[in-house]
Amino acid sequence: MADVRSIRIRRFKVIEDVALDLAPAIVLVGANNAGKSSILQALHFATSVAQSARLAAGPNWQGDVYGVGFRPEQLIYTPTAEFWAVGFKGRHGERRDTWINVEIEETDGRKCLVAVGPVRNGNVSLRIEGRELGERIQDISRPYTVYAPGLAGIARSEQSLSQGVIRRTVARGDANLVLRNVLLWLFNRGEDWAQFQNDLRELFPGISLRVEFNDVADEHIRVNFRKGDVDSWLPLDCAGTSVLQAIQVLTYITLFKPTAFSTR
Repeated sequence: MADVRSIRIRRFKVIEDVALDLAPAIVLVGANNAGKSSILQALHFATSVAQSARLAAGPNWQGDVYGVGFRPEQLIYTPTAEFWAVGFKGRHGERRDTWINVEIEETDGRKCLVAVGPVRNGNVSLRIEGRELGERIQDISRPYTVYAPGLAGIARSEQSLSQGVIRRTVARGDANLVLRNVLLWLFNRGEDWAQFQNDLRELFPGISLRVEFNDVADEHIRVNFRKGDVDSWLPLDCAGTSVLQAIQVLTYITLFKPTAFSTR
């Protein structure tokens, strides 16, 4: 799969017009309210709107263009509770020069424009140009982007969830809420689990994770860790923030293999 070569974002939150050339890894540095998080959110927002439309309205491609309308509450992810706060500056209507635009170009030359705007009935209007890349972005079974917010800790327990719920939660950007579920999913994929553990030990030598769940008898997923050859295993929520953040990042990259991964 090709990498993202460049993105251009227009009219999203504080961003009026920004174009970025991307390397395989990029670090955004700046003062508070400079727009760092907005750039990450814009890419994930565009993916989420495209996926939401596919779930709400089905395939609706007309040649190289996809266009539908749907309700704001059908959005999988928006970076604010109030959808209209992400852009538009209070402008409603069909004028596309007021819409949020996110353009994506991959290293193989494929391009896609995701344009999102409000219409007077309060619905979301979406237009995607570039079918080959657009259909891939819409595929929630293989998330195109994963956005992991800053992690200060995780819940003390997690009930087992279906893969459909997990995918939607990941698509919303709530990666830390289903971390144990994703670890269980990864644990059941032997080679990927081994790769994940090896990658984690590159950062934290000697660390091991253990995942336990019986779908007949258990309600909650148990994940424990230990360092080195000590006999005692500790619950995952006892791990330090840096370990949890590394586990989260590596887990989602290994399991979903997204084209773009962003974290704060």
